[in-house]
Amino acid sequence: MTQPSPAKIAITTDFMFEGGAEEVTDTLCAAFPDCDVYASMTDLDLLQRYPHVQKAAQNNRLYSGPIQKLWPLVHRIKGLSAYHLYWLCFMAAPFQRVKNHDTVIVTCSAQSKLFRLPKSARTIVYFHTPTRWLYPGLMSPEDLESIPWIFRQLIKLFNVVLGPLDRLGIKRLKAAEPVWLCNSRFTKDNIARIYGIDCEVLYPPVDTSKFQTVTRDPQDFFLYHGRITFQKRVDVAIKGCLQARKKLKISGHCADPALMAHLQSIVSEAEAADPSLKGLITFLGRTSDTELLGLFAHCKALIFPPREDFGITPIEAISAGIPVIAFNQGGALDYIKPRINGCFFEAQTGDSLAHAIADFDQSDFDPATIANSLPDMGRDRFQQKFRDLIETQGLQT
Repeated sequence: MTQPSPAKIAITTDFMFEGGAEEVTDTLCAAFPDCDVYASMTDLDLLQRYPHVQKAAQNNRLYSGPIQKLWPLVHRIKGLSAYHLYWLCFMAAPFQRVKNHDTVIVTCSAQSKLFRLPKSARTIVYFHTPTRWLYPGLMSPEDLESIPWIFRQLIKLFNVVLGPLDRLGIKRLKAAEPVWLCNSRFTKDNIARIYGIDCEVLYPPVDTSKFQTVTRDPQDFFLYHGRITFQKRVDVAIKGCLQARKKLKISGHCADPALMAHLQSIVSEAEAADPSLKGLITFLGRTSDTELLGLFAHCKALIFPPREDFGITPIEAISAGIPVIAFNQGGALDYIKPRINGCFFEAQTGDSLAHAIADFDQSDFDPATIANSLPDMGRDRFQQKFRDLIETQGLQT
């Protein structure tokens, strides 16, 4: 019997910057080491975080779109980041072509759904979220209010163009008759409501093993860890801890100087009004893996204030035996179990979070019980799902 030839696999993604979507792409590249990778834009300085994508780049198998040529210029302008090219990437995406492959895995929350795919390819789509800025209900009123007025107006302006483009991308994908996957029940419901697509939930890959080595020794501070953007609602974490008079350490990089200035002003204004609050809030910037493990060992709990589609950081924290205080919406509903591995607060306000912090009792939680409360979210499970999907099409990986 003749064996099928190895599958030629392409993986598409919106960006290669830093975050959960990039972790998904890197995990898929590890599963299919000869794949090609297509992104609208790539920050090459960050690729060391994603060794399998970096290897693809070194072997000339990472293809970026036309807006990539603007990145070196933007990179040199103080106050700008790659995210300021988001709108241009979206508008250029319909012109970015994926070469002929047997299988294309589309991982998307935004523009990669618009890439031109080979008509003969078997397609698998993995949704992180519908495009967040384009559709009602994907951002809460509190999320929108946290964004400066001028940016809210720009979003409305750009959405006149980006909305039809997003719908064109979905139309193209539907024509390919793909397998539809998504990262949480929250995303599944939103995809059905907005795009009329029924997805299978496949939790994203989380490397929990390095956090399972943490030995818990809680001290007197709470922790926020992750990227600092408007939708992450770090302002809620700051206000809640100030109102509760509890220490908060903030670990993460902020690429937006205006946002960082806004967060620091919340702290400075509160300290000016009440000097006894000085020293409660500490900005650590981007932390190394070793530093993060130390923070995980010693924090009382992780504070998770956004309404996320899934949320990688809470999974990492739970795997280390850390309770999570999370906003009671979004992907967190899939894995936060009150009185077992965390608790919820009901509104994205400092007052609501402060009440949850006041009710939080460290003795209610056992690190071992917390760490054992998760379903399997490892990389092997995630990779095997895609291998199985491809192999059912008669292709050999």
